[in-house]
Amino acid sequence: ILGCVAIARSRIETVDEVRDRLTEALRHIDRERLVAAPDCGLGYLGRDLAIAKLQVLCEAASSV
Repeated sequence: ILGCVAIARSRIETVDEVRDRLTEALRHIDRERLVAAPDCGLGYLGRDLAIAKLQVLCEAASSV
């Protein structure tokens, strides 16, 4: 499990930033074993911000 988006910051990562993190991780682990995730729970974020971060995460993961 790789924490690809930070919950401690309100800035929404770009798809490219998250994709780069996933691509770098794939240099060290097989694709079948990599799980893209937030770096912690999203409970402290507002609903709209949490959804936006998850959308970026999903788009990046599906493009790798």
